[in-house]
Amino acid sequence: MLINLIALLFLAPITGCTQVSKIAKTETDVITGAEQLSNYLPYLKGKTVGIFANQTAVIGKTHLVDTLVNSGINIKVIFGPEHGFRGKAE
Repeated sequence: MLINLIALLFLAPITGCTQVSKIAKTETDVITGAEQLSNYLPYLKGKTVGIFANQTAVIGKTHLVDTLVNSGINIKVIFGPEHGFRGKAE
């Protein structure tokens, strides 16, 4: 389950999705998985999920974790690399 979520968040921009919430303006534009919330949010509803993220996982100016929690997603665990997922840990 967690592996599927990680794969979805990281591979969605690489493999492409049939529907995207943000349209690339040029061929070199990168649309991150976080920016395609409408594509994967339905798969997360009603599930307990884990997130692997750092401070750069943002949608606009809001961290991905905050966005998911505000969308009603039950985040059980957050894995953060060095300096934590908000980038404020020593």
